[in-house]
Amino acid sequence: MASLSDETLALVTEMLRALRSHLAVAFVSEFTDDDQRVFRAIDVEGPDCPIVVGGGDPIIPDASVNAEALQIPATLALGVGTHMSVPIRLSSGEVFGTFCCFSDQVVPDVGDADLATMRRLAASVAGLLERDRATADRMATLQSRYTDASRIGPTIAHDLKTPLVSVLGFSELLSAHYGDTLGEKGAEWLAMVSSSARYVCQMIDDIAAFANVGMTSEPPGHVDLGELVSTVVQALESQVEATAATITVGELPVVTGYGGPLRQLFQNLLANAMKFTQPGGKPNVALVAHADGDAWITTVADNGIGIADSERDRVFEPFVRAGGARDYDGTGLGLAVARRVAHLQGGTIEALPDTPCGTIMRVRPGKPA
Repeated sequence: MASLSDETLALVTEMLRALRSHLAVAFVSEFTDDDQRVFRAIDVEGPDCPIVVGGGDPIIPDASVNAEALQIPATLALGVGTHMSVPIRLSSGEVFGTFCCFSDQVVPDVGDADLATMRRLAASVAGLLERDRATADRMATLQSRYTDASRIGPTIAHDLKTPLVSVLGFSELLSAHYGDTLGEKGAEWLAMVSSSARYVCQMIDDIAAFANVGMTSEPPGHVDLGELVSTVVQALESQVEATAATITVGELPVVTGYGGPLRQLFQNLLANAMKFTQPGGKPNVALVAHADGDAWITTVADNGIGIADSERDRVFEPFVRAGGARDYDGTGLGLAVARRVAHLQGGTIEALPDTPCGTIMRVRPGKPA
């Protein structure tokens, strides 16, 4: 069965419409194992034209007196007069199907020039078919690679973290049993070992999250952002309590998208809003949404350290920790993950300029439900 893009089908349709200026009906068909199927036609359903493949004449001036044409049920059923058909032959030599047109009346001036036009159009259709097949093959290959990566990614992350977990465990044992004998400098060095191991563990988790965006097997569906953000706030409860944060959530829409990645996006934004706070300050975070035509825009605003206008684009790049963010824990991947999720949804994310204090993140989370 033909696998054609919408763009290709539109081009084929325009070719067929051009042919109609001379003959009444035009169509393209595909051969299957035991039949042929019309996959694009103008004003007709299901005509067959095996004559050209069987070696018959590509031009039949009057099908009503042609013995071979009369053997085709569609000839009589549709009252075919003048008929032209040429094969759609791929570069491999395979005959994909036919490019046909006919009229219910005899058209006396159909000749070699019309046939040459038909052949050029059939060659164009063959080229479009091969392009679409090549694209489909490439997409299948990429999907296979994504599937492989999604399978081995967690294993790699686990294997990388296993020795680090051992380092952390033995560091804790060393501190608990021999801490008194290490001295001030030894205790400081042991703390550095533990801190470095925890940082690398977090880096591995963040890289895995960044790499796995878009590898979800979850089909897109309706996502209630209000319910989703409520679960995110609950998951961040320990950080909310530790920072004495206030999070205000307005009425949020239902959108079409992927629930898991969207949850990661809003979790990263809310966690950042609470983390990047002025020393001694308490985070105040507001998440609201408003309609913008047929789309929704959500904003996450905070009273934190803010982002310089010169850094607004860079902060979404992997491992970038702009300005004052360097003084806080983190790997520089939270906003990079958020941007990949937004793009996966067909949406956008940006840091608004000229904010008097803190940061305002504006997210178009995708299509409305």
